[in-house]
Amino acid sequence: MSGTAKMKVATRLLVLRTEGCSTTSVMFLNMRNSYGAGRWPCEAFSKLHGQDLVQASTLLWTG
Repeated sequence: MSGTAKMKVATRLLVLRTEGCSTTSVMFLNMRNSYGAGRWPCEAFSKLHGQDLVQASTLLWTG
């Protein structure tokens, strides 16, 4: 599979996973994913965007 085809598949999967999510949720998901995986990217993301996460009412969990 060519690089372009892989990119199209990845984009389609991303769209399918975010269907029904709020715009804010999708924005934070994309920002989080841009940091990669592992401990230090999570820590960096939290430090940089933590206040935004706390203040985003659309991201509140209800129990």
